[in-house]
Amino acid sequence: MKSEKIKLAMEKIQESNIKKLFIKAYTDDGRAKSLLVDERMTVAHVCRLLSEKSHTKMDPQWVVVERNYDLHLDRVFEDHENLVENILMWTQDATHKLFFLKEEDKNDVFVNPEVWLFMSIVFLKKSK
Repeated sequence: MKSEKIKLAMEKIQESNIKKLFIKAYTDDGRAKSLLVDERMTVAHVCRLLSEKSHTKMDPQWVVVERNYDLHLDRVFEDHENLVENILMWTQDATHKLFFLKEEDKNDVFVNPEVWLFMSIVFLKKSK
C-alpha cells in the first residue's frame, strides 16, 4: 500500500514538470479551435486532436502552420516536431498565429518524386 502511494506521488511530480499550453488554431474559414497541448505531443498528434475537434476526417494532408505577421512568413510544422517547444521560442510581442489547414502538396515530393527531381535539376543548372 505504501509503495503504491509513493509511486502515485512520483507520477504526480513528474506530471507537474511537463509544460502545457493552451493554443488557438484558426482554420481557413476563420473559425478557431482551442486545445491544451503539452511538451510530449508531436505536431501529428496535435493535428489528430484538431481534426477531431473540427469534425473533419483525418488524413496526412492536414498541417499546423505558424504565421508570423512581423516577417510576412508562413512555416509549416513537420509531423515529428514538438509544437510546445517551438511556441515557447516566440517572443512576447511577436505577432504569431497558428493555423490548421489542409495542404494538398504536403507529401507531394514522395507521391511525385520525378517532378521535384526535375525541378531541382533545373534549379541547379540555373544557379551555375
